[in-house]
Amino acid sequence: MKRRTARNARWLALGIYAIVLAGALGWRATGTVEPYCAYSFGYITTVDGQVMGPDGKPTTVEELAAKAYQHAYESGACEKPHSRWHDWVD
Repeated sequence: MKRRTARNARWLALGIYAIVLAGALGWRATGTVEPYCAYSFGYITTVDGQVMGPDGKPTTVEELAAKAYQHAYESGACEKPHSRWHDWVD
């Protein structure tokens, strides 16, 4: 009886591992990525250690880059973001 219980435990552990692995792969595959696109957002002005946007309000470098990407996308210079799995099947 011990051998059967040990075998069932191994199959249970293997099943749990397979479910976790499939979930992690699915999570990774559905993540959004931006296609490679060259764009620039000019210079960065800092006042007292804070990054200032072109409108003179405090912002972050990430927000400036996101706005620059959005502008490049709207002007047709960049492709739209897509799920990571699209790159795997192309």
